[in-house]
Amino acid sequence: MLVTLAGRDGSKALLVVRLELFLSAHGRPPGPWIIGKSIGVRGYYEAGAPNPGYLGVVEVREILSPCHDSYKAPPART
Repeated sequence: MLVTLAGRDGSKALLVVRLELFLSAHGRPPGPWIIGKSIGVRGYYEAGAPNPGYLGVVEVREILSPCHDSYKAPPART
């Protein structure tokens, strides 16, 4: 599955994610519910993209859930 990752500055990268990987981490496919959420991923980034307007492509190898796993920080206390 292909997902567009958009930064606050408008830059975009294309994420290549196996649907099974996403479903195992979140229990449902991506959709409008994901907008505004933080999800940590680990993968391989390749600069440049076949589609104009994208900075590059990220092949996602692992979805870190919760996203705090991506930098080994304790969960925020609110």
